[in-house]
Amino acid sequence: MVHTAYNAITTLTFTMVEIFHDAIILIYIIQNLMVVSIPTIFATMLTTEANNLKLLLHDRLLIERASSVREDIKRFVAYIDARPFQLYVCRLIPLDYKFPLILINIYVSYAIALAQFSNTDKN
Repeated sequence: MVHTAYNAITTLTFTMVEIFHDAIILIYIIQNLMVVSIPTIFATMLTTEANNLKLLLHDRLLIERASSVREDIKRFVAYIDARPFQLYVCRLIPLDYKFPLILINIYVSYAIALAQFSNTDKN
């Protein structure tokens, strides 16, 4: 009877440890996903605001009567069209909604390359 109770307690303890370990891993994964996703969300919000500003300028261009102000607005809209707002990581990777997929692509590519190089050492 005591032996059965001891087995039940140890099994429950190991089960709780496994659940706790799985919860820690899940929290770690969620934290890393948030670290990658939050900057992309804010960068997308900034890009959207820049596009909204461009729409407001086009609306203002339709309303404005003074020719000097219209020319200034046209010049600024041309500048925004020539240089759209975009954030980059290391001036190489665009920081937008595709950024997490680009990171996964890079990780998988390096994992494949490492796997191929580790197999060549065995031959």
